[in-house]
Order: sequence, then C-alpha cells, then structure tokens
Amino acid sequence: MKQYGVSDLEEPQYGYSKKLNTCIYSSGYHYAGNPSSGTGGEIFTHNCDEHWERWVKNSYTNEKILDVSNFLYKCEWVTKTEEIEKYEVDRQILFAS
Repeated sequence: MKQYGVSDLEEPQYGYSKKLNTCIYSSGYHYAGNPSSGTGGEIFTHNCDEHWERWVKNSYTNEKILDVSNFLYKCEWVTKTEEIEKYEVDRQILFAS
C-alpha cells in the first residue's frame, strides 16, 4: 500500500451495444485518498478524502456515456443510493442491448 493516493482501478468490462451501435466498456476506480500517518505513526481510521467513480464509455471515442461518482464530505458519502442503482440498471441495459 502506498502512503499517499492509494487507488484501485476496477476490472473493465467490454461489449457491443446494439442500442448505440458501438463498442463500449465500463470501469472505474476507488481512491483511498491520503491515509496520512499521524504523530503516532498509525493510519487514521476515518479518511475523508476517499471517493470512487464508475463509468461506461464509447470504446472508439472514449466519450462518457454513463457515470456515477461518490465522495466523502465531512466523512459522509454524498451520492444517493437511487442514483447508484440507476447507473447500474442503465449500464446493464447498455451491455444487454
């Protein structure tokens, strides 16, 4: 684990969308922020820099077709669950079409 800017890229999914008549892919990342070590040398248990993003893009143009992101503001996730669920349903529709 890196000391600063820990991030993980999600495994991409590739497919063809008949609805859009193009090749698409989905991926995303999870950024753990800056797990700063305090004076005692231990990582803080709450990291308010943490955020993540997921997207579906056109494979040829790299244009975002769908995306959703979430970040911590005052240590609370800000994106509503309904928005995250809608993204996932829309993503599945694009890959199934």
